[in-house]
Amino acid sequence: MTALATLLRTTTLFALAVPGLAGAQGLPIPFVPHVYAGVEAGRGMRGTTDYAGSGRLGDDEKSLDYGAFAGVELPSLPFGYLAVEGNVGKSDAKTRATSGTGAAAILTQGDADTNWSATARAGINAIPGLAAYGIAGYGAEKVDITTTTIATGLVTGDDRRSLDGLIYGLGARYTFGRFLGARVEYRRMATEGRYDLERVMAGLYFRL
Repeated sequence: MTALATLLRTTTLFALAVPGLAGAQGLPIPFVPHVYAGVEAGRGMRGTTDYAGSGRLGDDEKSLDYGAFAGVELPSLPFGYLAVEGNVGKSDAKTRATSGTGAAAILTQGDADTNWSATARAGINAIPGLAAYGIAGYGAEKVDITTTTIATGLVTGDDRRSLDGLIYGLGARYTFGRFLGARVEYRRMATEGRYDLERVMAGLYFRL
């Protein structure tokens, strides 16, 4: 009975101690998911295209991107990192390019609006609080598209589209203590018409 009592006492103390130690070091508590939410901002690039086929009409245009995110960090194997996340954002991106020549020359302009994504993150958390991971998922961005005949200044088309595609990238995050953290990510979304989004985003988050 003495040995059994000692075993039970040791097991109980271990069960109580592990969550505290893990939380103090910024590690996910075993078998307990963590909800987190935060804000992010960074620089983006978008390809200037005809928004219909695969024609690339101009160079990539830089932009300011910002938004908010929320997700769940899931229980994973020791030293593993696994999370699922939703994101909404906005951009000031504008793309402008000319196609055709002479009187038939057309100016195509795209004004980015809102965007969203749903992604999963998987990687390693070998150092307390620090995780490096890959990103995969799906997303879309709404774009106001205007076409103008340059010779006459006449607007020949005004459309609003939701351009969607697969998302992939890399990231790293560090949790300070139990609740606060920061991260940096590179994400790319390949869409129809080669309107490919690339972003480098830095974020701050609060984890429950």
